[in-house]
Amino acid sequence: MIIRIQSHIGMNRIDVEPTTTISQIKHKIAEILKCLATQIELCLKRNETSQQDLNLLNDSITVQQIPLQNGDILLVKNSSIFQGEEVKKENEIKEQIIVDPNAIIRLPQPKCRYHGPKASCIRCLQFQMTRVKRQEKAKSAGSSFAKIATQKFIEYAANTLGFSTVRNGYLFGKLVDNSLRIEIIYETADQNDENQLEIAIRTSSYLGYSLVGMITTHIDNENIPNCFELMHLAKLQIAQNFQESNHELIIAIITNVNGDFGVDVFQLSEQLIDLTKRNFFVNVDNATNFKIKEKIFVGTKETDTIEREFFFLPLGIQSHDDELSCNFPIENRIEYDPRNYLKKLISDKKNLSKNLLDFHALFFVFNFFGQTEFEVVVDNLKRGQNISQGFETLLLAFVNQF
Repeated sequence: MIIRIQSHIGMNRIDVEPTTTISQIKHKIAEILKCLATQIELCLKRNETSQQDLNLLNDSITVQQIPLQNGDILLVKNSSIFQGEEVKKENEIKEQIIVDPNAIIRLPQPKCRYHGPKASCIRCLQFQMTRVKRQEKAKSAGSSFAKIATQKFIEYAANTLGFSTVRNGYLFGKLVDNSLRIEIIYETADQNDENQLEIAIRTSSYLGYSLVGMITTHIDNENIPNCFELMHLAKLQIAQNFQESNHELIIAIITNVNGDFGVDVFQLSEQLIDLTKRNFFVNVDNATNFKIKEKIFVGTKETDTIEREFFFLPLGIQSHDDELSCNFPIENRIEYDPRNYLKKLISDKKNLSKNLLDFHALFFVFNFFGQTEFEVVVDNLKRGQNISQGFETLLLAFVNQF
């Protein structure tokens, strides 16, 4: 429960429980006013004009016994005494400056640069009124990964790279019965190349999928996401404007413990997206903590540092048979010869539509076709129909130009 404290420095808010006593409240106020708890006299400020303010003289009485309600105002009756003490201290400082001109005096600075110590502003109030709480459950019911696409990602990280370097990929899929169904893992050559990611997003959209998250290997075998990964995904979600998709992005963590590979999946919390949108974070302090611009309440504690565990939720994971082919060479791998492989696909006319219905194949030829042509090709492939002779000729011309 939050109650408000009115004093000479303005309005403050403190957290109390039903069993909190007046004595305990006075000690909390004393910390704010920088005085002794025994000096404080309190009364309950009544909103109704017909009722007088209630003096709170019994220090042992509890919030529940008074009773106090959420938002009630307690008035510090003798607040002017402390204000006088402040004036006295200011005069002492002035005298010290006159007596000893070489003395270094550091006057207390207001918490917010937009107002003085006895005022308030909207910027400060938004931090004071924000509460970070653990989200009870993820928005999505679970996740399911295409078997072959996931297996190829893990095998390359394990067998070719020996799990010695971090490997990242973007996940594309769709929401089915409130569960995220992942069909594509796109491993970009450069995670910061927005043009590549934009082409991947557009290519997947023609196939009926959207960006749903990331997959990464953790060579330190930590099976939960770090702050850098969470912040990257939060900014990515905001940039891509996912409000209509009814889910937050997810992250899949691959770990390797003595050759035993584990996959853990987590979904971003709604509050991480909200705080990122409102520009609350200074930066990612380190891999385990987020740094906030001003102190806010995390549970009942006021702090400017938030542990990462507040911002992700575990998701269940299942597997399913792939909807797309996964045979086309994947960009940014050691063995990558897409031109010759595309020639083989075109020569195998019997299985061309099946083999060409491959995300990485379509990604490779995306820029060669115009938008309308690409839509027609993908639509034919999804229907299981062969592409026209004219498109085959265009594909051959594209391959032979290298």
